[in-house]
Amino acid sequence: MSYRRGAYAIVVNQDGQVLLVRPKGYAKGQWTFPGGGIDVGENEQQAAERELFEETGLSSNELYDAFVTSQTAAYAFPKPMRFFGTLYTGQAKRHVVFRTRRTVEEPLTLNDEIDEARWVLLAEIERYLKFPNQYELAVRALREAGAAL
Repeated sequence: MSYRRGAYAIVVNQDGQVLLVRPKGYAKGQWTFPGGGIDVGENEQQAAERELFEETGLSSNELYDAFVTSQTAAYAFPKPMRFFGTLYTGQAKRHVVFRTRRTVEEPLTLNDEIDEARWVLLAEIERYLKFPNQYELAVRALREAGAAL
């Protein structure tokens, strides 16, 4: 068994806010970035764009300055999971940092996997990112992409 490749979108708007989502099954106060597994034939950017659109309705034509980070973060699943016929024990993900001109006032279209989405100031994301190393990895990704913190 192996780790599934994944990609997560860190989207920064012109007001210095980052898009976070709270997927179904997450406890109150647990947030993450839109994202998921990389499908066959996709690269990290394509997967992040697809997942972002599926989860929030934010389309690739609303994004610019895409940057795929060099760091890979791996985590184990609580129990092995099957995707497209392959059994995986965890996921190894990369962050893809995007900029958008979309404003907070423009509504997002959440799919049935997501309970809530929120734009959060960069300076405040630490209190939303509660999983081990989640905040530190996000900061490194943003710095690598050249985003101002």
